[in-house]
Amino acid sequence: MDDKGQMYMHIKAIEALRALNGTLPLNVKLLIEGEEEVGGASIAKYVVQNPDKLKADVALVSDAAMYAEGRPTLYIGLRELIYMEVEATDPTRDLHSGL
Repeated sequence: MDDKGQMYMHIKAIEALRALNGTLPLNVKLLIEGEEEVGGASIAKYVVQNPDKLKADVALVSDAAMYAEGRPTLYIGLRELIYMEVEATDPTRDLHSGL
């Protein structure tokens, strides 16, 4: 899971708000998936099987690149879907899919 820092940032922000105010002004649900490197089959199954648990007004995704080194970036309005199939051959071993 290459988004540990982003995930931890959200947890620490929630922790800080609770420490400051004693409570949060809204309900928060965290759905953390750590199977990126192995296909994410568990999360896909969970989402299909638990639609009521996942109802929300906002979804915050922290898997995005930074605009520049040392410059935190906030992406807003991520939407749309694109479906494609890409076949690449050559390596004799699995490679990381990061940037």
